[in-house]
Amino acid sequence: MIVTISQTQNYIQDNLKSISNEIFIKQTSQQLDNIWIYKQSMERMFQFTQRQIYSTRRIYKYFDYLEHNSQEDQYFENPHMCLNNKTEVDSFCFKFSTTCGIFGVPMNNQLAQEAESITALTFILTSFRIALDHTNSAPLYYFLDNESLFYCITTGIPFPTSFLPNKRPYYIEFKQKISNDSSSDNFYFASPYQVVSGKIRIPMMISLVDYKDKIVGMVAKDIDFGYASVASNSNENTTLYVIDDQGKIFYSLLYNQVNLSVYYFNDSDITGFNTNDFIQIMNNHNGLPFQNNCKNQQSTEILCRYNTKVKDNLIIKSTQLADSPLILIVLIETNTVQQQSEEHFNLQKELQQKAVQNMMIIIALMPIAIILISQTIIHLVLKQLNILINLVKQNVYQNKREYYFSFLKKDSLFQSDSVSALIIASTKLSNCIIGAYKTEECIKQETIKYPKFLRSHLRMKERLTSTIRFFNDQFRDKVNYKGFEFRSLISICNLF
Repeated sequence: MIVTISQTQNYIQDNLKSISNEIFIKQTSQQLDNIWIYKQSMERMFQFTQRQIYSTRRIYKYFDYLEHNSQEDQYFENPHMCLNNKTEVDSFCFKFSTTCGIFGVPMNNQLAQEAESITALTFILTSFRIALDHTNSAPLYYFLDNESLFYCITTGIPFPTSFLPNKRPYYIEFKQKISNDSSSDNFYFASPYQVVSGKIRIPMMISLVDYKDKIVGMVAKDIDFGYASVASNSNENTTLYVIDDQGKIFYSLLYNQVNLSVYYFNDSDITGFNTNDFIQIMNNHNGLPFQNNCKNQQSTEILCRYNTKVKDNLIIKSTQLADSPLILIVLIETNTVQQQSEEHFNLQKELQQKAVQNMMIIIALMPIAIILISQTIIHLVLKQLNILINLVKQNVYQNKREYYFSFLKKDSLFQSDSVSALIIASTKLSNCIIGAYKTEECIKQETIKYPKFLRSHLRMKERLTSTIRFFNDQFRDKVNYKGFEFRSLISICNLF
């Protein structure tokens, strides 16, 4: 029995462990399914950024058309040129207006005429700054790629004198992209770069064109990953990355620090993943066979890789962000979820062990209880039978009436109905046998079976027999005589 209980306990524990693993998989899968929340937030953020730079582009194109085709004089206030002019530096210039600067040759009349459209654009952006660009963490910027390098930014700081807009990494990358693209209306994602403040930013950019659709510069805006509340959708055991197919990190909380360089996902010192991990992630992303190196997770549907930085197995899910070359990576630490599953398993295991212990105690005590109850019942039954024996002895040897129902006067916790009936039957039988105490039923049966005048009948029978024998002897002596007197025979009959 103990072996059976032990086997049952092991079976139940295995089932609980299996259930715990299923709960872990379901909880992890549920968190992985929430990737669409992050995906949707980022895609909305991209759409918002696209609308901003496209609206800026259209406004510039509209004012450029007015400048060259309207017969009326258009006047707009000149923007604050304080990006590289320390004499005009003030708080209003950088916080409450679109700030500009000349980073090329000083403007002459021709350059000033070329800058009239961008001056109008800057005036409008300053007047409707909150409506067109209400974020301060990801500014909007644009410039003319001419000799003056007229550069403007919605929220800025004093720029170094060595700053050249047309030498910035994003603009060089932009020139490469448009040289291979027949359309001037496409949006581009630039690689992460370090801004003047020392932080890493990722711009989305489009060409700045005049009213003849000629490319005259570029308009761009840094992607504000905090705009769509991406960070608020994550929890302590979830980490987000945005990378390209080469592993270059476009977004990470690491970039919230300053004076950093651009990182790659397969840099184990930064992310905890090496090149082989990145290959497995891309295989999973592209629907190719992948390998897990987690000890307890060998699923063919969920990718799990060990991370050397957090010292934990991470569940990895990826998805392509719409209308972009970027890939969203969601990492879920298994320690927290696994710990919750193990706590649930240990609780169930503890409850099951207590139940088994209680069952074993009950099984061990049950035979003892049965023996004690049986012995008690046997003792009480024998006690009643002893009363019956004593009663029979009294009836046989002493015939004392006070013992007949003495057993009914004694208190007892238990009495057998069968034994009580047997005692009553024995008492009645004794009453029938003893003549002095014959019951009416016994007397009635005795009268039927044994008539009351039995001895007188025997005496009459003896007299009749002797009389017949006497007359028979006489009859044999007189049989030869004639004239036998029948009166004597009649007189004999009259005797009866």
